[in-house]
Amino acid sequence: MPVVDERIAEFLTLDLGGQRWKLRSVEWKDEAEAHGLHHIYVRAFNEEGQRLIGVPVGFQHGTELIVGYTEAKPIEEWGDVNFPMDKAMGEHGPYGIRIVDPEGSSEKVAGMGLGTPEQPNYAIHTAFVLTYELAEDGEEEPEPEPEPEPEPDEELLAQLRLARAKCLEAVAEIDATIAMVEEQDG
Repeated sequence: MPVVDERIAEFLTLDLGGQRWKLRSVEWKDEAEAHGLHHIYVRAFNEEGQRLIGVPVGFQHGTELIVGYTEAKPIEEWGDVNFPMDKAMGEHGPYGIRIVDPEGSSEKVAGMGLGTPEQPNYAIHTAFVLTYELAEDGEEEPEPEPEPEPEPDEELLAQLRLARAKCLEAVAEIDATIAMVEEQDG
């Protein structure tokens, strides 16, 4: 699971179905931390932790998809592509972000543009910072750990051992009876 700033965890929906791009963190900056800015910032890194330039990032607001590209922005403190949150909440509701290379290949974060925890309907003067990492080719989600084998039921094992011993005794008695009958007939 990605690291999500606990102050906004309840405001976000994470769709972790991506196959190539993995979401590593979602941070939130309040008005003071954001220095009055109200943007969604996105950073993209490869598996070695190097910043990637030219990665297409999709900003979804209702049915509108705006695509921006990561670029070297040394002045930007939090990301390489940013989308101003300058629209009113209106009918479209919250924003969503995903990397669109190839289409639909990243994990998605929705629920941004919901304002602050203190003022959830006030959609400006907050900033979100998303960090994605390119997964290695062929990287798959790890298989879940198998369930541990249950501990043997010692009481049941004792009962089964006793039953087996009694069966062996009965087989021995049957063999003895068969031998006696054969001796009498013989």
